[in-house]
Amino acid sequence: MTVLTGVLGAVAMFGLLAFALRLTFGTTRDLPVPDPDDPTVHGMLVTAGTAPTAAAAAALRARLAAAGVRATISPHPDGTYHVLVFPDDEARAKALLA
Repeated sequence: MTVLTGVLGAVAMFGLLAFALRLTFGTTRDLPVPDPDDPTVHGMLVTAGTAPTAAAAAALRARLAAAGVRATISPHPDGTYHVLVFPDDEARAKALLA
């Protein structure tokens, strides 16, 4: 009887754990999945400005850094360079670069 109780307890705990993990992490089926082969997708970052050369993009990035906005530069397939920021900083970055 004690072995059966132990097995049933283990199965119940496994089920409870699976249920808790499902509630915690859920699924993301409703979110769009970006194409990993698309060179224009930058994950969480958004484009705040573009520049024709790497040096010009570095100058834009320096302007943002001086204002306390974190930014990075990414080459674009069309030959330009994009200055990327986090979505929360997008409006401020575009205002600083305007």
